Amino acid sequence: MLLPIRQKTFITMRIPLEDSKNILFIHGAGSNTVVYNHLRMWLPAHNGYFLNYDVEEKVDSILGRAQEELKGKPVTVIGHSYGGLLGFLYATKNKLVDKLVTVGTPWQGVPMSDLLKLTAHSRVFDNTETSSKFIQFINNKMFDKPMLNVVCAGKGHVAAVPGGAPNDGTVPHYSQLQIPKGVSNCTQVRIPNNHSDTLHTMNLVSAVLSFVFEDDLRLATYKDKLNEYSNRPY
Repeated sequence: MLLPIRQKTFITMRIPLEDSKNILFIHGAGSNTVVYNHLRMWLPAHNGYFLNYDVEEKVDSILGRAQEELKGKPVTVIGHSYGGLLGFLYATKNKLVDKLVTVGTPWQGVPMSDLLKLTAHSRVFDNTETSSKFIQFINNKMFDKPMLNVVCAGKGHVAAVPGGAPNDGTVPHYSQLQIPKGVSNCTQVRIPNNHSDTLHTMNLVSAVLSFVFEDDLRLATYKDKLNEYSNRPY
């Protein structure tokens, strides 16, 4: 029997694996935890925590549930899009965050949210419009832990951003590249795919493997697996 997953649910592995990394996965606005299935399939054994949320939920409420579940546990955070902003805030508030990975994150907001606010009210539009207090708050934060910022550098669509600035179909490239000035230990990589497609690429798998599991002895086995996949003729 399959049980439906409510939006405001925190899903964890039932049996924690000793000596394995804890990873908190945060999806983007309007998405769900399924988007990380491909990435997780290629990662070494780890304890996965999945933060589901509703876009109308207050940020403090979302992060509060993560804090309650992970209290006292070292963790690496991986966030996509709006989830990258949430993950960044969580990381700045918690000393036990080891590393942070952000993918397609709108550090300088989403111009389309400015337009969408004119026709529909939503907390996520309020938070991601280019002049929002939330975006300003994000950009005033300090963070010195290792961080990997993945830019979705696909061609996108000229209509996705007013003025036609290069974008991934949702977020302008410049908004993904301009991380907060208080971030002092960041590596940036560009993956030539669009906003959601990037999550399902072997390029992202490779980037996360090398950044998150660089000190894991089991990585060699997974690199062989990755090379085998990459060398297939189809």
